[in-house]
Amino acid sequence: MAGLFGMEIALLTCLYLFLIVKCNPEYQLSLDGRTWVFIGICSIIGGLGIACFLDRWGLGGQFSCGALAAYLLTASITDLQTCEVYDFLPALTAIIGIGLFWLSPKEESMLSLLLYLGIQILLFMRMYGKADGYAFLVCALFESRFGHGLLTYLLHMGAAFLLLGIVQAVKGNINKNGNLRKPVPFVPYIAVTVWWFL
Repeated sequence: MAGLFGMEIALLTCLYLFLIVKCNPEYQLSLDGRTWVFIGICSIIGGLGIACFLDRWGLGGQFSCGALAAYLLTASITDLQTCEVYDFLPALTAIIGIGLFWLSPKEESMLSLLLYLGIQILLFMRMYGKADGYAFLVCALFESRFGHGLLTYLLHMGAAFLLLGIVQAVKGNINKNGNLRKPVPFVPYIAVTVWWFL
């Protein structure tokens, strides 16, 4: 099964990248050998992780997590290379997340999602940008599958910021005030940390 999930991640990521380049040929995306190797390695790791650690999701849920992984991988690649993420990516994955949510809707999860949506739009998206906010919202949809709520969403945010802080501190990219000297793509940190909260 790990191979199937890995293939799903790789194929969807390639499809998303193809659509981005096809729809906007001027988009400065570099699809060289290193990028394909990166996609391959991430797809293998993602497939293994989904097969081994997300079996409670059931087969359909695991394939849905593969779609989440493909979105986050594509968004990470575009964010790392161009500091941009296409809006259609979170929209497609959010549809899958909403479908998962309605399979086992929980009223408290719905309220948490709505509250989190408001917090993201009114506060956090002003701090770090729309693409990062959309990524957190899509992840929250998937995190709500088993009744996780606002605390889980906020813990995921905290984990992403903590990882960002550690990596950037090691790189010497944090000034005396605790701010980044040079802005860095944030989606990869969101992508790496979400798996602990699913």
